[in-house]
Amino acid sequence: MAGHIPLVFLTVPEIKRVLDELGQVPRKRHGQNFIHALPSIERILDLCGFSLGDQVLEIGPGLGAFTLNIARRAKHVHAIELNPSFAGYLQKRVAELGITNVDIQVADALDLDFPGGCTVLFSAMPYSISAPLTFKMLDYLQHAPAVAPARAFITCQKEFGEKLVAKPGTMDYGRIAANASLISRAEILMRVSRNNFYPVPDVDSVLVRLLRHELVPPDEVAEACIALTRGLFPYKNKVLRKAMTLLVEHQEGHAVPPGLLDALPCKDKRVHALTVEDLQAIAGWHAKVVKQGKLARGLGR
Repeated sequence: MAGHIPLVFLTVPEIKRVLDELGQVPRKRHGQNFIHALPSIERILDLCGFSLGDQVLEIGPGLGAFTLNIARRAKHVHAIELNPSFAGYLQKRVAELGITNVDIQVADALDLDFPGGCTVLFSAMPYSISAPLTFKMLDYLQHAPAVAPARAFITCQKEFGEKLVAKPGTMDYGRIAANASLISRAEILMRVSRNNFYPVPDVDSVLVRLLRHELVPPDEVAEACIALTRGLFPYKNKVLRKAMTLLVEHQEGHAVPPGLLDALPCKDKRVHALTVEDLQAIAGWHAKVVKQGKLARGLGR
């Protein structure tokens, strides 16, 4: 069926009609905005580079603006939709169009174990869950190297996208950028005007690609680094020695043992300047001091 499905999209009046028929009102606080501009839909799909061999996992298909068109380009689309009304509408459209390479699952993607065997993750993600959903997608990229997708694509608020691709030493660089760079190379591929959506959001969006590194750190190292970013980045503007002192005192409930931080790598760097290599070195130091009994447990966990 892939490659023979006619192009499908909804105009703004059609989106309004469908929402009215479903008894649904877009909730701004949930980031429910529906893309309607055909050139932008096509451009996003072109940049994603879906192939006829791709098994695509789509999170949050909504009314299917991307789903039904990804199906033209990929082998199969597994879509996870939280809203039963949207899922029911999309299932009906799939049947009406005779599409056989799409299946729809009603579930909360944040509470679900993603199915294996996918080659691409795709999400025009609701703005309200951008951070937790991105962390979950990164976790999927990390933990299933044999079957996980080599790449993921998300459309998100421009500000969030800029934080996701930020480099060490910049003020936008934070925990999510550090985690993303540990597992993948994050890149903004295009800007999407707010006027391409209904209702019109307050900000523009961007399309971000996460291309998994050919060699990702072993799970134990990656998880240690991720735990450290969770603990350290609340102190992102402090030098590492001070941030580590605060983290140890908060988590261990006592003062830092004398001499503990003497061998701490990068101790005079600010947290927001730490690279992936720095984090791995700090994780190695941390594992050593825990093994020596100088700390009771893993920091940031």
